[in-house]
Amino acid sequence: MGRIRQKGERTDVIFNEVDLMILKIIINSKKEIPVMQLKKMLDITHASVRRHLVWLEDLKLINRIPITGTRKIILKPTAEGRTIFKILNKNISKDSYKK
Repeated sequence: MGRIRQKGERTDVIFNEVDLMILKIIINSKKEIPVMQLKKMLDITHASVRRHLVWLEDLKLINRIPITGTRKIILKPTAEGRTIFKILNKNISKDSYKK
């Protein structure tokens, strides 16, 4: 039996389904996606969305760009993020994400 993870601790999985879903939403969006909209779309906590966004940024798959004078952040995929998404998207069931 494996070790029990502590609350908030990441597994050994480098890139999970939520990371992929967030990347897909950001890439397929015709307009900017606020963090709160991601939270509602994925039905996960705000803290969880933030952790995934930090992870995606650490992997250099997205850029989080703050809007001056506000607390809002624009989420943009990087060129590497688009490339990784194309590779991984070939293995995603088309029903796993619906707008």
